[in-house]
Amino acid sequence: MKEKNIKYYLVKYRAYLIGTAAAIVLVAIILLAVLLGGKSNGGTIVNADPVGFVPPVANASVLKGYDSEDVQWNGTLKCWEYHFGLDFAASVGDDVLACFNGKVINITNSSDDGTAIYIEHSDGLVSVYMGLDSNTTVKVDDVVTTGQKIGTCGTTLSSEQEDGSHIHFELLQNNEKVDPLNYLDVELKG
Repeated sequence: MKEKNIKYYLVKYRAYLIGTAAAIVLVAIILLAVLLGGKSNGGTIVNADPVGFVPPVANASVLKGYDSEDVQWNGTLKCWEYHFGLDFAASVGDDVLACFNGKVINITNSSDDGTAIYIEHSDGLVSVYMGLDSNTTVKVDDVVTTGQKIGTCGTTLSSEQEDGSHIHFELLQNNEKVDPLNYLDVELKG
C-alpha cells in the first residue's frame, strides 16, 4: 500500500520535484562561481571581467615583452634571464602614469631597479613601475586614478641600462608575476 502511495505522489507532484531539483542545481552553480571569483587558468584565478589598464607611458611602445618560459639575454648583466615585465620606451623626464585606480603601497630605491612604485588595485592585482626618477609625485598611501602622473622616467634602471632609458612595468596577481599584456591593449615592437 505504501509503495502505491509513493508512486501516486511522485506522479502527482512530478513538476514540483523537477523544478526544485533544477533550482538546487542553479543555486549550486551560482555559489561555485561566486566562490571561485572568476574562471581558473592553470591554477591561477583570473578575473572573469578583465580590468582595462592604460599603458604607464603615453604613446607607449613596448621594447621588450614578458617571457616566463624562455630566457632572454640581458646585455647589461651579461646573462640569460626570464623577463617578468614589459619594457616601455621612454625618454628621461617623460611622465609615468598609473595604469589603473589604486593605492600606492610601497616606493623603493635600489641600484638595480632604480625608483620603483607599487600600486595595489582590486582582485589581488599590484602594478610595479621601475626606472623612475627619485622625485616621485606620489607617496605611500596615496590613492591614484587611471592615467594620473606618479613620477617621471629616470636613468636609474641600472640592471637594464644597455636597453636605454625606459620604464620596466610588472604586474602581480596574488603575489605572482603575470603577463601585463593580459590587461593592456598595446603591441610588441616588431
